[in-house]
Amino acid sequence: MNAGDQDDVLQLIEDIGTYLDLKSEPASAYNAKVRLFVSAAKKQNIQAPLVKSQNIQPVPTELNWPKLIQRMTLKTVAMKDGWKLFQSLAKRHGLKPITETSQSAIWRRVVCAGITFSENETPRFYREKDIEQGKREYRFEVSPELLEKTGVLIETWHKRMKNYYSLELSIDFEYKVSMESEAHRITTNIFETELSMTGKDTFELGKHWFYLRRRNNSWNPTLEMMIWKGFSSIPWAEIFTSLVKRQVLHIEKPLAKEIWR
Repeated sequence: MNAGDQDDVLQLIEDIGTYLDLKSEPASAYNAKVRLFVSAAKKQNIQAPLVKSQNIQPVPTELNWPKLIQRMTLKTVAMKDGWKLFQSLAKRHGLKPITETSQSAIWRRVVCAGITFSENETPRFYREKDIEQGKREYRFEVSPELLEKTGVLIETWHKRMKNYYSLELSIDFEYKVSMESEAHRITTNIFETELSMTGKDTFELGKHWFYLRRRNNSWNPTLEMMIWKGFSSIPWAEIFTSLVKRQVLHIEKPLAKEIWR
């Protein structure tokens, strides 16, 4: 824009200001001045200055929740030889199972993609009736990264074993993950949100409730849940995102930079 055009713009602004203050001319006169200036600008081919594009990175909003977890374990009690059913289901799901057996056949282990499954003699602290019936204790060591695929397998196994025991879930967090120590801080942070605290160390999100408490008097928490059905449909990403965003869980650096994508 040359000096003459700049003068025209300044004069137009001054005229409009005068009109607004004194209302000494009809609006049509100023509309005409505006049209004349726009027409002159088009003839001069006046363009707005170009702004160089910047490589703006999107803000990470999705929680990579498996990075928070050190160990994810499920256990239950059911009739013996459940390892045969698990091995069959793992093959059907394309998880390439490998079976190991102790010499005395006290335990059997099936290792496949995302799960280490084991069948053991029932510990003596279980009900005497279960021990007499020869029921076994089953444990699943689960990789959270493949839970979308393996969760369906575990749920199917539990249902087909016709088990009246729940799946007992235990999740140990990485040492860089700690839990808010002040109960009133937790209740303040989750007040009128999707997350609620229904009792000591007890939380609820939607239809899912769970325990969250510090492990062995350390800052590292453990999440526990009793699951009767619907294991594969538990919204893990929603649960962990809520716990982190509401500052129930605190993440130390450098893990705090790695968990969002």
